[in-house]
Amino acid sequence: MFKIIFVFMMTFVITSVMAEVRTINKPIVCEETSVVLSTLFSGEYQEFPIWMGIGENSRYSLFANEKTKSWTLIQYDEKIACVLGVGSHYRMVFNGPSV
Repeated sequence: MFKIIFVFMMTFVITSVMAEVRTINKPIVCEETSVVLSTLFSGEYQEFPIWMGIGENSRYSLFANEKTKSWTLIQYDEKIACVLGVGSHYRMVFNGPSV
């Protein structure tokens, strides 16, 4: 029995380690940071930041509209902002304590 469990576990570990890295090429829209932010805050989007993070050379923010459930993920610095993704039907999945 121990051998069967051991073989199963090793198969899982080896398969996980051998996972293939994939690169996805997709168009990214970039514009002056002030233009991107003003577009998200006003007009049809009316999205506001619900999450922010700092990367090595830039910042990231997830914007969302509570009423329409639309969202936009951007990467930005002081000069330029790039839209990494957009979508709809967002929902919060973490209901734990505030961090």
